[in-house]
Amino acid sequence: MHGRLGNQFFQYAFARTLAEQRQDQITIDFSNIEEESVIDPHGGWENSLQHYNISRNTVIGSVMYTKMQRLAVLFRKHGFRMYRQFDKGSDNEVRFNEQIIDKLANYGILIANGFHEYTDLPLGDLILDGYFECPKYFAAFDTMIRNEFTPKYAVQNKNKVLYDKICCSESVCVTIRRGDFIYKAGVAKAANLCTKEYFYAGIEYMYQKIREPQLIVFSDDISWVQENMKFPKGTLYENGSDPVWEKMQLMSACKHFVISNSTFSWWAQYLSTYKGKIVVAPDKWRREGYDGHSLYDEKWKLIPVK
Repeated sequence: MHGRLGNQFFQYAFARTLAEQRQDQITIDFSNIEEESVIDPHGGWENSLQHYNISRNTVIGSVMYTKMQRLAVLFRKHGFRMYRQFDKGSDNEVRFNEQIIDKLANYGILIANGFHEYTDLPLGDLILDGYFECPKYFAAFDTMIRNEFTPKYAVQNKNKVLYDKICCSESVCVTIRRGDFIYKAGVAKAANLCTKEYFYAGIEYMYQKIREPQLIVFSDDISWVQENMKFPKGTLYENGSDPVWEKMQLMSACKHFVISNSTFSWWAQYLSTYKGKIVVAPDKWRREGYDGHSLYDEKWKLIPVK
């Protein structure tokens, strides 16, 4: 398992789909998350799936590799070291993985980030070691996944007024991602795309399409947003200190969305059940690495970002 809630949702959804198709069981290894929590203790690194109604047959433990799978992992590691001597571009690991993805799949190791059409997967254990950011991976079991991604807890009392306002208005969820998009240089270089102007343009589009939009602003740095950005009178703000499951529950209850290039934002709009929802998104998901367009829906309104 890699990443936080949005990433964990994608990885679990694909594993759950494979388990359902193969009548098999999932074991989730959170050792990467545990290591990140030591390095970045305030970064929200945890088993976020524990707050959701995932399959009771899911086991939390260590993933066991066969001998051939261990050899395949070593080949991937040392092969990339050689490959990058010839391809020095910023996306070289992406290109390398694209060349070996089917070879590794033959040994039961799945590594895709965006969408890959896996066919004729071998019998026996499969190791999933990627992000798998595409709804096509779990489209066949969409209803099951949505049901399992309901939190175990009701909306907190302190948020009931906000939740009622979300449900009873033309609510527009505006998600402003900062966090490691700001303070981690490598992440910022690749992913810090959504400027103030992007959000203002998205909001303007909502005002063109919706008669009385009610803006609800969510952010991992809500104080910065309130001090540095200007929104129309009557805009509401989530307090910024809610746990991830509560924040996701409030966001996904909204009817319309101006999202960041964030899987957390993505899942909020995806889990929304409002049939007439409008989604505004940046026209790029990353500056480098995979392009992320396997996440995009043809109905989205895309706004250019630099």
